[in-house]
Amino acid sequence: MTRPRRNKNLPFTKGIIISYESPNEISAGRKIAFNIIGLGVSAVAFLVAAELVLRFLPYNEGLRTQPVNDLAPVYHFQPDRIATWSLDWNFKVVNEIRINNEGFVNDNDYFVNAPGPLLAVIGDSYIEASIVPGRICTSTFRQPFQGVA
Repeated sequence: MTRPRRNKNLPFTKGIIISYESPNEISAGRKIAFNIIGLGVSAVAFLVAAELVLRFLPYNEGLRTQPVNDLAPVYHFQPDRIATWSLDWNFKVVNEIRINNEGFVNDNDYFVNAPGPLLAVIGDSYIEASIVPGRICTSTFRQPFQGVA
């Protein structure tokens, strides 16, 4: 049975119960178990918070290359998606890259029966550079051919 402890030294606390005296102390095994549980809950809470923060950073998610085989003999990426590309650990350069309907890095989709002349540009940094925004590359090649039919 626990007995209430009263503070008799202060006149304004007369009759107010300050705390209870417990006849049973918490055992050492229970203290260790509570500490381990507390440590585990803290670690899980930290990892969940870190995951939530890291989800919003512009990390480099890759272009997702597709297999080259008899059915698809040309190296290409997963079609119809926008990929985020970033440089270095501090995300110094961040770029969103559009992969068109044929799996190539280009803002424009390819159409088999498109009207007008067909122009193929072969190269590296202007065609597939992850650091160069697509709108810069495609506008560079589109401007000289505006109005050509």
